[in-house]
Amino acid sequence: MRKTLIAAALFAFAGSAFAADYLRAAGATIGSGCHIGTTHLPVPSLVTLGAGSTVGYASHLQGYSIRDGSLHLGRVVLDDGATVAGQAVLVGPCRL
Repeated sequence: MRKTLIAAALFAFAGSAFAADYLRAAGATIGSGCHIGTTHLPVPSLVTLGAGSTVGYASHLQGYSIRDGSLHLGRVVLDDGATVAGQAVLVGPCRL
């Protein structure tokens, strides 16, 4: 249920100034001046966006993957000023 609520609200806020505030409340670490155009952040607590970073529309920031039947967790970190293009897929652990 919680995941459904997070995804539903982010859908309404994606691309707006409220997306960063919403993701902060959901557990993400978001710097000032970020533009977040995607709704695909399934585990906000594993995402860190530096100040002035940009996440393009329809990109996926996944802090997890399933390989060989095992769940692997890792942070997705964008440093200050980093840009992720639309429809890109980042799977943690990774840093840009």
